[in-house]
Amino acid sequence: MQLKGYWYAKDSAAQHGAILQTDVKNYTLIVDEKVHCSGLLEELKLDDRLGNITRRISLKDDSVFTCDQHDLIDTLFTKHKKANRFLHSLESKLHSVFISIVVLIVSIYLFVDKGIPYFSEKIAYALPLKTNELLSKHTMDALDKYLFKPSKLSLAQQKDIRKRFRDKLLPNLPEKEHFNYHLNFRLLQDRNLSLPNAMALPSGEIILTDKFVELCSSDEELDSIIYHEVGHIVHRDSLKMLIEGTFISVSVMVALGDLNGFADMGVGLGSMLVNLQYSREHESDADRFAFDLMLKNHMDPIAFATIMKRMNCYLTSRMKDTKEDQLSQYISTHPQTKERIEIAKRYSDCYKEGLTECK
Repeated sequence: MQLKGYWYAKDSAAQHGAILQTDVKNYTLIVDEKVHCSGLLEELKLDDRLGNITRRISLKDDSVFTCDQHDLIDTLFTKHKKANRFLHSLESKLHSVFISIVVLIVSIYLFVDKGIPYFSEKIAYALPLKTNELLSKHTMDALDKYLFKPSKLSLAQQKDIRKRFRDKLLPNLPEKEHFNYHLNFRLLQDRNLSLPNAMALPSGEIILTDKFVELCSSDEELDSIIYHEVGHIVHRDSLKMLIEGTFISVSVMVALGDLNGFADMGVGLGSMLVNLQYSREHESDADRFAFDLMLKNHMDPIAFATIMKRMNCYLTSRMKDTKEDQLSQYISTHPQTKERIEIAKRYSDCYKEGLTECK
């Protein structure tokens, strides 16, 4: 756009022919056929219109450009104001969008990192025994169908272990009103290799594999692992991990009161338990739970460290005769760490001092 008029230097009445050339954002002032100055339209100051009185446009150097092309001036500055408002609005919106995205990302992170574990724990502790039993039954059915084989331990040996559990361990277990503690024996194999393992279902069912029982050289070693699995049951560890992994589905079921849907998760829980890698916190809490019970029942927690070492040695030695990736994954998901052994030794020292608590 081009406006024709006159230019006046600051504090001067001398008149010079001038042309003000503009686009949407910028202007150039030509005085006496020479470029005098240029800049942004927003730097110009326009006087209000009073009838057909010549319009004054003040420049940043305090000089003045006058013009009688009122309609063109109004059109120019109206478009400029609208463009400015649009740009300002866009910038404000982009700023708001950026802040919203940051807030959303932080909120999602906090919800996943803190919120889901928090609500999963609340749901896990709120589930009734009936729901846990239903889930555990379907889990056990799935494990027996796809993974386990019937135990080859003698019925007499199974009976003796269950009797010891019932007479010596069960009376000291917490929350007996919330769980139906029971021992199950199964054969777990990877091809021709028998695997030592122990796992717990939410209802209180504890599964011991044949090879694990065979590797135990004392009742205390077997008891220490049983206590550890009870720790996972009492702390609802498997439930919490299952709920965290299926949080939306579980939340809807709880909200609708349709807890029968948990039965459909049995297969998923069974797979998770076999390949389960509890968090460091879960394992540490279950370990300490076991050690505390052992001290209270005058049992040396070193038995836990002993059987853990023996299982690890067994699996490591068998890796020479099988494909490494078959057992390395199993060992990695059932870690025997130096830290856990050291904690067991510390509790053992407390036991040797006659203490029933170890801090």
